Amino acid sequence: MNTAPNRIFSVIILILTGLCLLSRPNGTALAADTAKVRYLAADTCFKKLKRSSVDINKVSAWLNCIEKYKSIHSDFPGNSWAPAGLYKAAELYFQLAKRSGNAHWNSQADDIIARIKRFYPQSAYRARARTLSAAHSSRPRQNDRDIKTKRSQKALTRNDKAIAEYHKQKLAQAEAADTGEYQQPSDIVSDIIEKKHTGYSVLRPCC
Repeated sequence: MNTAPNRIFSVIILILTGLCLLSRPNGTALAADTAKVRYLAADTCFKKLKRSSVDINKVSAWLNCIEKYKSIHSDFPGNSWAPAGLYKAAELYFQLAKRSGNAHWNSQADDIIARIKRFYPQSAYRARARTLSAAHSSRPRQNDRDIKTKRSQKALTRNDKAIAEYHKQKLAQAEAADTGEYQQPSDIVSDIIEKKHTGYSVLRPCC
């Protein structure tokens, strides 16, 4: 029985098996590949958003892409693509704030930049995030005090007493104008804002 060919065949099998094991990506490499794929998918989402004349004006469409970038940090926190995703998310928040006129999104961008500084102090994106923040430092931010001072005009118009008083003063103003005894009526809306601290609302984008 000729065993030489069998031995050669066995050696070849062992070599091929070893090569396969060596070429198989480990967990870290696989995670890096997945994180990169996630980042590229987020990039594709944003490119489609910019090309769409409809989605470009939808807050939900912007947030969808932003969440894709943010998810890289959530699912692969130790990966080098994570700070890149957070940085891009901060960029989109700033752009969304400018387009919608809602300062709330500037504050969200600030929060993302703070995460980059906290979780990735050695990353190059830390310095880039600092530059990005400085470039938008003059943009208005929205805090609880700002929200509370923006009273809902709709809620004010539901105040029947205020409406009646306002019309009463307007009537008195018209009558006084006829007699030359005009007096400036008090600002009903301002009075209500000073006296009441409920019924406020946040201005939101209409898309």
